[in-house]
Amino acid sequence: MGARHAAPIVAAVVVLLTACGGGGGDAAGASSSPPPATEPVVTAPPALTPEEQAAAEIEATFVELIAAWDDFKANAGDYVDEAAGDPAWNFALVESEMRMLDAAQLDFFNSTNAFLDSEVEQVGETVVEAFAVREVAFGQDGVASARGEACLDLSGVSLATYDGAPAELPAEAGAYQRWAFTAVFLPSRGNWFVTNADVEVIEMCP
Repeated sequence: MGARHAAPIVAAVVVLLTACGGGGGDAAGASSSPPPATEPVVTAPPALTPEEQAAAEIEATFVELIAAWDDFKANAGDYVDEAAGDPAWNFALVESEMRMLDAAQLDFFNSTNAFLDSEVEQVGETVVEAFAVREVAFGQDGVASARGEACLDLSGVSLATYDGAPAELPAEAGAYQRWAFTAVFLPSRGNWFVTNADVEVIEMCP
């Protein structure tokens, strides 16, 4: 009697092991497969606030101003004939190249004349060592204003005559300068302009 029931029981055990994966072959193969590759998540940088955007634009304007001032001083001899023929030769230079208006424009208008009268040229470049916008205010019709500070490193700058001989200005410019400035944004011109700049000679930039 027992012999007749042995075959069905063995068959049932085999079916059960197969259904449960008891053989282990498929499971081992699955575990050895590498995980699917995943692409890194790319996120857009956070948008700047209006104040941050204004500060970035003002800093770019200031860097252009200093570069234009350096360029004039390094090539002052090239402006001698132009200055002799036109008393307002530097008006467009200060406004268009240096982006200065109002009191700042007048100050640098006079400074270009004074530098030219000294008959020297600059050797080396000014470095904007530190820069910060402290306050931005937005008005009507897109007009905006701001206040800020900058520190300039002129330690690598020297002066020479038009012939290349070492020279000095009567008034020492100082190796480091702190600038406290105001600026305005004019929608009609699509640019920021420096309207006032108080320059102070200091011992070192912070």
